Amino acid sequence: MHCAIQNAEALDGAHLMQVLWQDGTKSLFPAVWLRDNCQCPDCYLDSAKARKLLLEALDVNIGIKGLTFDRKKVHITWPNDHYSEFEADWLKKRCFSQEAREKLQRQLFLPECQYWGSKFQLPTLDFEDVLKDDEQAYKWLSSLKKIGIVRLTGASDRRGEILKLGKRIGFLYLTFYGSLTVLMARSRRTRYCQALFSVRALSLVWLLSHHLHMAFPLGPCTPGISSSIYKDTSPIGLGPHP
Repeated sequence: MHCAIQNAEALDGAHLMQVLWQDGTKSLFPAVWLRDNCQCPDCYLDSAKARKLLLEALDVNIGIKGLTFDRKKVHITWPNDHYSEFEADWLKKRCFSQEAREKLQRQLFLPECQYWGSKFQLPTLDFEDVLKDDEQAYKWLSSLKKIGIVRLTGASDRRGEILKLGKRIGFLYLTFYGSLTVLMARSRRTRYCQALFSVRALSLVWLLSHHLHMAFPLGPCTPGISSSIYKDTSPIGLGPHP
């Protein structure tokens, strides 16, 4: 894909960016989406294809302070003087046009979704039942497809339990860190340490096809100390990840 930018400007009180492409079509990009997808080294770890920017640090009401462009890139300055740049091909691939969204939905067979809210109840199933009972396995996969998260209880604390689950439905995808990754808190500064890190940054790779993440604790979880935070970002995130 080789796209050329004819014009780019901020609209809607600088909360939107409109790009006019060389072929005459236009694309709109929300400012908050652009800031969330900043590709600079401070916000994005290219070696892991993962975001570094925490959700809690993202201003959902952010506007564009300054905008310049050339045929191949858009350059944006944010209110805190943070700088982002986006390549034309990268933007075009992720444009929000109805035609592009419908095409992507057809490719991914976008399922019915249930958004999380204050009354959301985390679906819970028995680990062994999912392994042995087809009906329970179907219920697990159906819930994952619709809701996006399911808790399985009753697994042993031995390593390899996730392998059983992976083999139950297909295969484990080989990632940058292997098919299995052990996450442990360590004092030295590494990717997985005691510092806060956005859960979405643990994404295996940025794929547009369906895949899921399976997390398994190797020991008992202590309330208030050993915890995981999950967030349904569908209401504020309108497009695919980079």
